Amino acid sequence: MKSFKRLGIDPLVVYGTLCVKCPIPEPDLAAGECVGRLVEELAIVQPKIVVVMGEPALRILNGLSVPISRPIEDREGEIQPFTPTIDALYVPDIDESLDEEGAKQRFWRAFKTLGEWYDDLPPY
Repeated sequence: MKSFKRLGIDPLVVYGTLCVKCPIPEPDLAAGECVGRLVEELAIVQPKIVVVMGEPALRILNGLSVPISRPIEDREGEIQPFTPTIDALYVPDIDESLDEEGAKQRFWRAFKTLGEWYDDLPPY
């Protein structure tokens, strides 16, 4: 929440989710139906952007069968089209970025692109 406030983003327009909806430590080991719930969430919520945090999340997102989606590349801090109505922002894994100052700065540099993206949204 503090990051959204710092970027001037209304947190009510942001929808956060875990990539995998099963309580397991490694996303790659999740059952297909658990990962598939993310596709259902995207269809229901219809977010304007998906923030992809880290390589495991990127791998999962790119492996989903999201209709008319494009693969997201691991280009940190760059807004990429995911579907015609959903953008994506790839950032480093936040959990891996908390303990080391350089990693925190790398995460923040990539994440703050979200504020620039939000500023460019139409005012309706």
